[in-house]
Amino acid sequence: ESSLAALSEKHRVRRRTLLQHSSLLELLELPSLMDACVRSNLYDEALSIAAFANTLERRHTEKNEVVMKVISQVRSRQGDLRRHLLHSLKNPVTMPECLEIITAL
Repeated sequence: ESSLAALSEKHRVRRRTLLQHSSLLELLELPSLMDACVRSNLYDEALSIAAFANTLERRHTEKNEVVMKVISQVRSRQGDLRRHLLHSLKNPVTMPECLEIITAL
């Protein structure tokens, strides 16, 4: 009877994971998506991803290991974004580009 209960619990966990597959995939892709945004100069989108990571961190106070790793990777990409923006200011930029960069910083 206990092995049946254990099997039932494993099945329940796997089923729940399968139902959450697309959400999990989107979560795991956040760092790569932010990296692509930084490389494509899509500053607002990159900042939106960083803001979403902040929201995740506040919501998951139980310190889920996967969520915390994704947040850490997004924070790393956020540092990349800052370095990219500062480096952009070392080159000649137009006034609109300058305003966009300063706003993102």
